Amino acid sequence: SAEQILCQCMDTNTDASPIVASTLSNPWKSIKLGTGFRVGQSSILKAIEASAERLGTGAIDLYQIPGNMFYIGTPNCVVKAVCAAMDQGLINNVGVSNFGKNRMRSFAKKLDKIGGYPLTSNQFEFSLINRKAYKSGLIAACKSLGVIPIARDPLGGGLASGVYTSSNPTGGQTGSQPFD
Repeated sequence: SAEQILCQCMDTNTDASPIVASTLSNPWKSIKLGTGFRVGQSSILKAIEASAERLGTGAIDLYQIPGNMFYIGTPNCVVKAVCAAMDQGLINNVGVSNFGKNRMRSFAKKLDKIGGYPLTSNQFEFSLINRKAYKSGLIAACKSLGVIPIARDPLGGGLASGVYTSSNPTGGQTGSQPFD
């Protein structure tokens, strides 16, 4: 898995102390892979423990909850599980990914109410060609909550890289020199 590969990379570089992050995987993926049906708070906690083990770390520095995930359990089971993981020292910070401003505020409020923990970050698409997060007020909402915005895909999938031009719309090759 990606986490195991990351662990191997960290083991070979003893000079650096990387910040380790991971994301809660979609519970439906486990059914597709044939590893069982995950439901409830205990399953999330087991997933976090397994991630920490695959990463070869006692604690994951940033654990992100994806916005496109639907989880079966009590209304607050995801928040309760990450708070329990924080209490146990399995994760140091909780972040979200692709949450809009209202959902982010709601998640942050639940995280504080249930465990007394702050929401650390929100990762979302933001680039030179996609400024929706700015126009919608998401970045301002992050600032007001003290949440670190993490821009994903800042070059807009390469569209803002200069590779794609009107004379080279595919970005693949210009003249005889292919791009890596």
